[in-house]
This record gives sequence, C-alpha cells and structure tokens, in this order.
Amino acid sequence: MKNWKHYSFEILVIFFGISISFWVDEWREDGQNKELLEENLQSIRGELVRDTVNLDAKIQYLDSVTSLVYPILSQKKVSFTSAQEMAHFINALIWIGVRLEKNQGAYKSMIQNSYGQYLKNSELKKSLYNYYENRRYELLDLEYDLEKMAERNEQMILGNVRTAEIGIAFYEGKTQKEIEKIVDLISQDLNRLLSDQFFINQVDHQMQYMHLNIVKEQGIETLYDHKTYIIQLIQMIDNQLKK
Repeated sequence: MKNWKHYSFEILVIFFGISISFWVDEWREDGQNKELLEENLQSIRGELVRDTVNLDAKIQYLDSVTSLVYPILSQKKVSFTSAQEMAHFINALIWIGVRLEKNQGAYKSMIQNSYGQYLKNSELKKSLYNYYENRRYELLDLEYDLEKMAERNEQMILGNVRTAEIGIAFYEGKTQKEIEKIVDLISQDLNRLLSDQFFINQVDHQMQYMHLNIVKEQGIETLYDHKTYIIQLIQMIDNQLKK
C-alpha cells in the first residue's frame, strides 16, 4: 500500500513537472511571437510611411501635369521659351511620376508566420487586411493604367517628333541660337501632332483620368482618400505598439 502511494506521488510529480515545462515553453514561445509581431508592425509602419511619401509626391506630380497639359490641349498649340520647358511638357505625357514600392514583405511575413493571431486588435487587423489586400492593389492598378496611357503617348510622340534632338539641346557647347532652333523644330512637330484629333482625345482621356484620381467626383476613391486611410492606419499601429 505504501509502495502504491509512493509511486502515485512520483507519477503526480512527473506529470506536474512535464505540465509546467510545457507551460513555460508555451509562455516563452508566446512572448517571442509577440516580440516578432511588434517587429513586423514596426516594419509595416515603415512601409506605410514610404507609401504616404510616395502618394504625396504622386498627387503633386499629377496635379502639376494636368495644370500644364490642359491649357495646351485646349489651345492645341505649344510655344516653349526654353529647352527645359519643352522637355518638361514631353516628359509630362510619357512619365507617370513616383511609383509605389511593390515590397509588402512585412505584412506577408506576419500572415505566413501566423503572427497575426497574436494581434488582438480586430479593427487594426481588419484595416491592415483591407489596405494590403484591397486598397494597395487599387493603387497599383492605377499605376498600371497610367503607365499604359503614357506608353501610348510615347509611341505617338516617337513616331511624330524628332525626339533625338531633345537630348542634343542639352549638350554642352550648344549656343543659345542652336538650342532655340532645336526647340523650334520640335515645337513644329508637336503642333502637327496636336492637330491630330486622335492624339488629342488620347491625351485628354489621360488627363481626365489623372484629374478624377485627385479630385473627388462620382464617389471615386481618390489618392487623397488612400493617403488619409494610410495615415489613420499608421496611427492605429502607433497606438498598438504603445500597449
């Protein structure tokens, strides 16, 4: 009987010892995962800050492009005072401005490693999902659309404008008279192109598309809306990291 009690006690000690060991391991692993979650949130915050900076630059760029190109479209005529002004106009038609970085490593890492289960803030979790799985793709789609429009403009310009002369205008050693002659030649090419209604309609569509993504119309989510959403998301992450 004594042996039975002794063995039972030893079994209980072993059982509790193993249980405590498992509990300690789980507690340690839980703490490590929470630390990794915080590191992920810090990295995500960095990505969001970069997205905000890039969006700011894109908004300013698109705004400047529409302000520059719209008056020329209505006049259907260019008149440049310098090679820089000429290059700026052509660049406005074929370049889409600052792009968002495609890197989403921090968010993907959080999802793939299941650190998200340690994020108890359901509103933040939902907002992160909405941004990375929905809104960010909308922004990348916008960039893709702008890029395709710019490519079509570039094809038209390359086929009708002596673009090789543009670079020559910036060569060192060119006299002011030589530069003015180059600017005049390219202006003539552009004015002929601006008499092409197909090209006018193409550029007008591009400008309207840019404008709609800056100014709130017809319920469209603008770049300003996306930027505001990101700023709120950063604030939510900051509040989470303070806990």
